[in-house]
Amino acid sequence: MYGIFHRVGVTLLLLMMFVIGIPGQSSADTNVKSFDNYKQVWSFSTGTSPYAATPQILEARMDGSVLYGLANTDGHFFEIGLRNASGKILWKRSDVYIYEYRLNQSYVVALAFTPTKDYRQDSILVIRKSDGKIVKSFSLEPYGIIITPYNVFELDQQNRIYIPVDNRLLALDVTGRKLWEVRSDNPNVAYHRPIILDGERLVTWTDCSGYGVCSEDMYRFMMLSTRTGQAYWAINQHVNTDFPIVQKDRIIVENSSGCFAFRLDSGELLWRFHENGSVEPEGIDPEGRIYISEIEPDHQGHAITRKVLSLDRNGALLWSTNINLPSFTIRGVSANGKIVYADSDYGVYYMDRASGKILASIPYYRAPGSKVPTGPIAKSFGNSLLFTEEWYQSKGDWFRTMWNVRLQVYTKLGKKVGGITFTNRGPVYDAYVGPDFRLYVTDSHSIKAFAPVTMK
Repeated sequence: MYGIFHRVGVTLLLLMMFVIGIPGQSSADTNVKSFDNYKQVWSFSTGTSPYAATPQILEARMDGSVLYGLANTDGHFFEIGLRNASGKILWKRSDVYIYEYRLNQSYVVALAFTPTKDYRQDSILVIRKSDGKIVKSFSLEPYGIIITPYNVFELDQQNRIYIPVDNRLLALDVTGRKLWEVRSDNPNVAYHRPIILDGERLVTWTDCSGYGVCSEDMYRFMMLSTRTGQAYWAINQHVNTDFPIVQKDRIIVENSSGCFAFRLDSGELLWRFHENGSVEPEGIDPEGRIYISEIEPDHQGHAITRKVLSLDRNGALLWSTNINLPSFTIRGVSANGKIVYADSDYGVYYMDRASGKILASIPYYRAPGSKVPTGPIAKSFGNSLLFTEEWYQSKGDWFRTMWNVRLQVYTKLGKKVGGITFTNRGPVYDAYVGPDFRLYVTDSHSIKAFAPVTMK
């Protein structure tokens, strides 16, 4: 079993591969071959056309119901709805077009417009999750915001909405009432979408807006009160990341100069680490070790992971390993603390946690009759762990060949629930485990739902 990584306060073991469907793939491509204590309970398809909608699971619930969305080729939702444990639609809305959404316990809050209506009058929709009713819709035009597909926002559990717009960060409640606003005096900077830490604190930063010339003294990194917008602290620091790493008392960010760790309570710099190339924090293991990738373009402009580095909690280098592979990503640490798991476009890798040495390289290609296993990949879902094993046996187009996939579900305590094995054309699927241990598999045009036969 795998150890735990922490990113933005969320426990992760691995970010599974998720790829949007490719033209030509039909829902029939996902073909279940075997069951282990699971049975299929429902499925639905959007059709066999290469341009049919792509379904996604937005949220799975303890009662077996799921909030789902149907997306077009741009990734925007033109339908969202709720299906019960048998797959029956309880409600759906196909009268909206959603650019961006966030969920909390009560609502789906969406940046959207309603077809046939003036887009300036319907920018934020607040949809009740229980029945799909739009309980509030309000325009952002009074705040100088015209909705576009590129706007972003955040939502907390206290029903506060945070919207960065150029050199402003605006907080509203779900009725559209303005709670507070912070603004930079420099029109050339832009606020980043905030990272919500808890009900009282968020972190955000200003970056260059692209409309003017920015200098290093324009950048600010700060922690604000979610209730008032008042700064707990604000420092002059350039941040260039979408996913800071948060660990208890500190936050780790990056920019072109390296990685930096700051105290959450004061913004004090704890350490900095610099390499020649662009660095990207990958995660932190249970003992506080930080894993960082050094990424540089090759002669064709493709991003290549040149090195993987491990730092201790204080930012001191423990080891550095040359990689020189595309899409090489650290995925987790074994329960005994000895192995670091990683993967790339070519396969799965075992690295010695003490030295960084690559102990094994296991390709995704498995020759017919071969008994060489592929390494398992794991992802955490609340009270469960999902282990994934992938391999293909026909050489050719890596993306279109038939892949074999074995999914196994465990409780967080390590007790096996069961699993399924299926084939799929290309590694084009996503898998999701609900709090009741139901397993959902989506491909480019369908969702299939599986329930445990027994819970031992």
